[in-house]
Amino acid sequence: MRKFMSVFGLVFLLSGCAAEGWYHSWEDERLERCQYAKSSAERRECELEATKSYQEYKREREQALKATENQT
Repeated sequence: MRKFMSVFGLVFLLSGCAAEGWYHSWEDERLERCQYAKSSAERRECELEATKSYQEYKREREQALKATENQT
C-alpha cells in the first residue's frame, strides 16, 4: 500500500510538470496564429496573450472556472 501511494504521489507531481511543459510547447503555435491578425494592435495583443507565463495562465483559468461554478 505504501509503495502504491508513493507511485501515485510521484505520478501526481509529474502530471503538473507535464501540463506546464505542454503549455510551453504550444507557445510557438500560438505565436504563429498571431501573424494572421488584421492590425498591428491586434497582433501585439495576441502576442502578449501567447507568451503569457504558465503561472498567469493557470491563475486566470482557475478564476474562470470559479466564475463558471458560481453561475450554476
